Amino acid sequence: MNTKPTKPNQTSNTDLKEVATGAFGFLVKEYGFRLVKSDINSLRYQNAKIFLNISLGRASLEIKVELGLLPNQYDDLQPKFSLTEIIELLGDRNQIEYSYFQGITREQLQKNLPIVAGLVKKYAGDVLKGDYLVIQNLERLRFDSSFSLTKEDRFDRDNYD
Repeated sequence: MNTKPTKPNQTSNTDLKEVATGAFGFLVKEYGFRLVKSDINSLRYQNAKIFLNISLGRASLEIKVELGLLPNQYDDLQPKFSLTEIIELLGDRNQIEYSYFQGITREQLQKNLPIVAGLVKKYAGDVLKGDYLVIQNLERLRFDSSFSLTKEDRFDRDNYD
């Protein structure tokens, strides 16, 4: 496996893994997660009920975080949510705290991954604990939000046709 950057200053897999395991160390210490997978642009943590993926976008190298329930014996399809979605659904929508974080260089990873990890702690703590009521609430809010957008779209089309 090639872990060397293709361009000077570009992030390598070892950079992502080293910096992310430090920034997201609280997952192991506080929530019983363990690192189960690592590849060139992503890491996956899991505990008994929940997974958390950290990835870098293919072209943008945007730092992305996704959390959700692990599949179980009764249901292979379980809900999963991006950190952005959790912040929008559960957070203060007026607070513009979460924005676009890149990880093109090791320096950007060192600066931005701790910020993203702090946002995970702040907004997704109950999801990390596997709180089913919070996860169900997120699903309901997601549905309500998408239904609301559909209604608005329908309303707009009615006015402009």
